[in-house]
Amino acid sequence: MESLRETTTLSEGLLRRTSVHRPRILHVIPWLGPGGAERALLDIVRTTGKQFDPMISVLSDRNTFPGRIVCEREPLLLDCNIAIGSVRRTCHAVSRLRQVVREFQPKIIHTHLWEADVIGGLAVVGSDVRHVSHQQGTSPWVVSTRVRSAGRRVLTRLVFRATRPRFIAVSQAVANYISQGFHLDQHDFRVVHNAVDTEVFSPSNQTADSNSIRIGCAGRLVPEKGFNLLVEAIGIVVAMGIDCELHIAGDGRLRGMLAQAAADANVSERVHFVGLLDDMRPFYSSLDFFVQPSLTSEGFSLAIIEAMSMGLPVIATAVGGASEAIIEGSTGIVVPPADAKALAEAVRVLASAPEMRRSYGLQARERAIANYDVRNIGGQVMAIYDEVLCSV
Repeated sequence: MESLRETTTLSEGLLRRTSVHRPRILHVIPWLGPGGAERALLDIVRTTGKQFDPMISVLSDRNTFPGRIVCEREPLLLDCNIAIGSVRRTCHAVSRLRQVVREFQPKIIHTHLWEADVIGGLAVVGSDVRHVSHQQGTSPWVVSTRVRSAGRRVLTRLVFRATRPRFIAVSQAVANYISQGFHLDQHDFRVVHNAVDTEVFSPSNQTADSNSIRIGCAGRLVPEKGFNLLVEAIGIVVAMGIDCELHIAGDGRLRGMLAQAAADANVSERVHFVGLLDDMRPFYSSLDFFVQPSLTSEGFSLAIIEAMSMGLPVIATAVGGASEAIIEGSTGIVVPPADAKALAEAVRVLASAPEMRRSYGLQARERAIANYDVRNIGGQVMAIYDEVLCSV
């Protein structure tokens, strides 16, 4: 195996330059992209770097995170072909990560997403390195009766039993779901909500360039996001005579299907696909309100709290942590998942009530500042690190 010292920034010189007074934290993630887990990881690295010495290790060679990653060290790409179902590939990834652990000598390995939980956990079994597992969502396989899902659960339980991690969940809903799915003790969970920089995501004076009510949603165009139901809901609302248009930020394999759904609902001219955006702020500023119609797998949506921070009222389905972020009748409306008619009614209510939108938007902004500002996340995570290290 080629030495990591020849292919990465890990070197004796680098290790000498780091402060011996800051406990080292090795963050492990399968890949870096524009997703919520990756952004939460980078928020943690940025806000804990003064008291702790973090490094990011990416199991694959995939780094498509938009913009510059602000970190003391460049992320370490292990270039592993991740396939937990393959014993050979899994052993290779574990071996590579163990080499990183030996050289970096972290006090804590902090894993993000399932592949990192398994490979990161196996890499520190039998060592003094403590394990912190960051739980971001409510993936269906955790409770599925399918054989493949059952195999995943067995493997994951074995790893958790061996490393006895402290769990960070992005919402209480995620903590409940994961603890029940893996039969874990709730006392091992701490809730740290995803966060947003409320100074960066702040309301602007931008005015809409259309007389129509502008509704926005954002995310990967995949089935679990429920955008097809939102398109259907827009068709229902337009048929009621309400002048509105939908703007979808993001991309994915369902874009063609969604465009066809808009055509079938006779709203093609009212549904606009804006693609992936490096800066979401102008998008949010152009909207009258935001909708998150997810069906499943939402832990604690960054898009929801970004929209709230921008002073937008939010409609969301009761999935994952959405009900924790939104106060019904104060900052937005929560509706059942997979119910296009309920979604349409919520859209109709907000579209028809400008004073309600203004009031909800102001209160949403206040809630985001008070509860979900990124400056709070570092202190919460560092307290968990201290708790873990003191329990040794």
